[in-house]
Amino acid sequence: MKTNEILSAYNALAKAKLSKLTPDAKVKVINALVAMKKVAEEYQAYADTLLSKLKGEEHDRLQELLTSFESGDTSVSKADVARARNYFRSYNAEASKCAKDALDKEAKVKLAKLTKKEFDDLLASNADMEAGVLADVAGVML
Repeated sequence: MKTNEILSAYNALAKAKLSKLTPDAKVKVINALVAMKKVAEEYQAYADTLLSKLKGEEHDRLQELLTSFESGDTSVSKADVARARNYFRSYNAEASKCAKDALDKEAKVKLAKLTKKEFDDLLASNADMEAGVLADVAGVML
């Protein structure tokens, strides 16, 4: 399973109600959450490190400059704003590329699968869950 699939399922299951599941099915979901949480924490640590390492020497100053400009500060030159915007465009593009690569990476996690009946009970407990989210959960848990 890819990291992005694990993260999507983790975020959905972390908020899911388990009221209509059997005790055994609840244990499967809770154990899956524990395993998926490790993947989520590893990805978050990677993302935090990535953003930190990609920052150039002028990152904070350029961010303050743009904040001042967007707040109406007229002393900021158009050339400085253009340079700052260009920097952040490059920074965001590189961060997005690296994040996408990490999200597309196969996550090594073993999960106990739910039976069709257990998954149906999960659906019954969470009737308001969005279809796309359900598809992600099904892809990971079935």
